[in-house]
Amino acid sequence: MPTLTISEQVEGALETFQHAPQRCAHSLLDWDCSTYHGLWQLLRLSGVQPSIDRDAEHINACLVPALIDRPGARVLITGCADYGLLALLLAQDEERGLNLNIEILDTCDTPLAANRWYAAQCGATIITHQVKLFDFAAAEQYDLVITHSFISQFSLTERPHLMAHWYQLLKPGGHLITTVRAYADGIDIARPRLEAKNALDKAHAVLRGLAAQGITAPVSVEEFEALLVHFFQERPTREVTTSAHLDALLADAGFRVAQQLSKAAKKPGQDSLIGAPEQSRGADIVTLRAVKDAVHR
Repeated sequence: MPTLTISEQVEGALETFQHAPQRCAHSLLDWDCSTYHGLWQLLRLSGVQPSIDRDAEHINACLVPALIDRPGARVLITGCADYGLLALLLAQDEERGLNLNIEILDTCDTPLAANRWYAAQCGATIITHQVKLFDFAAAEQYDLVITHSFISQFSLTERPHLMAHWYQLLKPGGHLITTVRAYADGIDIARPRLEAKNALDKAHAVLRGLAAQGITAPVSVEEFEALLVHFFQERPTREVTTSAHLDALLADAGFRVAQQLSKAAKKPGQDSLIGAPEQSRGADIVTLRAVKDAVHR
């Protein structure tokens, strides 16, 4: 599998940015995701938005036992903003000769198109589904369901249904791997939006990060800055996930946690990316592997 050069990553990011308005117009979300999806890869290239590489060590550590002795495993990625999880899966596939059958599900075709683009660069074949997860009925169950930063996209009342749906999508003995930002117990609140000045500071940080790599804004600096401010200030609020809440969700759905790896979300005193430093206390990035045991619920 080829390692993409910076110029190739920029090419993919600009392709996504260019086509996001048209593709996101057909999104199944109830909000306009074109700015979010159009900017996402550029944000990661700037270094302001953490790359999935930050969590790759823990994700790979969970992938090995999930996929061992499962040649031709059926894998479903639920929810994506870019091709980060696909890249990790294809790397494992190449290293171990797994011959994975990978499918990706999302409500919007913009990130799905980014995954198709990346798969084409790697000579890989994938299947994409533009559908709401709760409306998705698989023809056959999966060996692995994997996701990243996805649980927080659902309300507290929706999350038990999310776990139950993941459970039904898996074969008996199948694995769920998910990575979430989990906060200390008792901090189960909606994350706030950034104030205008903080959003502008973040936008300037993105512009500096891109410039440092020789990446030019795809539109005028003024227009790009406005888009960035909109991104940071207008992102939908979501309830955060607590450690106790996550454990209860998995247990109630019938999953057995087989592996759990965590690390501090940020260094002490470092500001939160979303402008909520008070939420950073006790926050961990948790990657876990849960198993659907062979006995059906």
